[in-house]
Amino acid sequence: MGRDELISDKLNAIHPDFATPYRSIAVTGELIPLFIVIGDVETLAKAGSVLHLIVYGLLNLALIVMREADTPEYQPEFEVPLYPVVPARGQSSRSD
Repeated sequence: MGRDELISDKLNAIHPDFATPYRSIAVTGELIPLFIVIGDVETLAKAGSVLHLIVYGLLNLALIVMREADTPEYQPEFEVPLYPVVPARGQSSRSD
């Protein structure tokens, strides 16, 4: 999000030693306890699990789309074994 300038430069500041967006991480860390106190922990856990599976499926789908698009900007160094079977199976397994 920082590279695409979807968040402010203040939140996008990179730590000089660790090369991480430390301010964004701090804001996220502050919001988590707030959501736990305000909301139901069980509901938050279920929502987090569902969103994790959706993101996993979308990442597998994005891999297939990017590989098949064959754009000159995307030249991966790593090849997925048994491509496209593995990412397609990962995409379909999110509903299993």
